[in-house]
Amino acid sequence: MANSFSKIKFTEEGGLACWYINKTGGASVKGVIVEVSTGIDNAVRTAATSADHPIGVTYTAGIADGTGMWVVVSGRAEVLSDTGGFTWHDRLITSVTAGSVLVSNTPAAAAHFQEIGHASSTAAASGLGMATIHFL
Repeated sequence: MANSFSKIKFTEEGGLACWYINKTGGASVKGVIVEVSTGIDNAVRTAATSADHPIGVTYTAGIADGTGMWVVVSGRAEVLSDTGGFTWHDRLITSVTAGSVLVSNTPAAAAHFQEIGHASSTAAASGLGMATIHFL
């Protein structure tokens, strides 16, 4: 954390990040989609399969469970693709693989709350790629 009073910052990539406790059950993985923890205040967990309430993306890998970490909640961030990968301009939603994103370029009302943003680069299958994120 930047200092003991700072719980918000801008990342070098152009994202807005907030400080949360990692309650994913293990060390953080960069680019994983997260949602609010249901049991711990000010904490996040890995977004469930096809989650309809994602709030952010883990910014750094290797942060131990129970420790504070940065979560990008808006702007530019690297996100983890599912096995399909993505290319720039794709619309991204939460995947059937927990914590990752998949392409959904044909908007459907049922998937509206799963949307995390739009790809601004390409990502290989199960790889990281840049996205402009906006959560509802």
